[in-house]
Amino acid sequence: MRYRAVTGLMLVLISLLAACQTAREVTPSPQDLVQWNKDPYAVVFRAEIVGGDDEAAFYKLNDIPACTIYGDGHMIWIIDGPNGTRQMLLDYLSADDLSRFIVDLGLGRKFYTYTEGFPLQIPSASKPVYERMSLENNGVKYVSDSFSNWPFDYYNDTLQFCMAQAKTPRTFAPDNAWLSAQQFDYDQRIPSIFWDPQAAGRSFVELAATKERVWIEGALVKILWQALEDRGRDTQFEENGNYYRIALQIPGVTRDAPPAPAAQPAP
Repeated sequence: MRYRAVTGLMLVLISLLAACQTAREVTPSPQDLVQWNKDPYAVVFRAEIVGGDDEAAFYKLNDIPACTIYGDGHMIWIIDGPNGTRQMLLDYLSADDLSRFIVDLGLGRKFYTYTEGFPLQIPSASKPVYERMSLENNGVKYVSDSFSNWPFDYYNDTLQFCMAQAKTPRTFAPDNAWLSAQQFDYDQRIPSIFWDPQAAGRSFVELAATKERVWIEGALVKILWQALEDRGRDTQFEENGNYYRIALQIPGVTRDAPPAPAAQPAP
């Protein structure tokens, strides 16, 4: 009888231990609760400066946000270079690193507790320039901005936190992009470049007339990219006595760039 009782007790203890072990195995960690869109063009996190009276200007299509992390883990950010220049850097995060970043930012840095404040501001004739950040998790996009009652220097601290995720940063320059052009009146305040369509193999006169964007690759991309970097994203190009501004939209890099054609990979 005592043997049966001991045996029964042991079976109960084994069952309880197994149940406890199972409970430990299924208890989710914060990382288990993180899900994001893995598309290489889906923005998981972004820190950027937005607004201003020129917010809708054509040349703003050339904008590159301060730091962006995309669904496939590639990240693009800007740092100050020598002599007033800037450098664009690229790196890739593992799924585990990106998951930890989302948890640390959302919970540890309380990103989820701030709500977007700019839409609630009283309209004014001039549009303010302000800081904005977004974080996507579990199909929800969380947005906050300079009007969200952030702690002092919250934007800069979070921007540095984004940049700090990079383990092997490298300089990035595009090999391909969407190109579009629009004709504008000459503006003596901004730099101009004489453009020879025969030598370049691309006419801004013809491109602007189509009101479409075209996919370009190779040397022309690098030439136009460097021209915008050296002279400014609103640089005007003179062709046949008319002046044009261009938009060089790099998928997975510039703000609101369309995806690359199907056969082209993300950065």
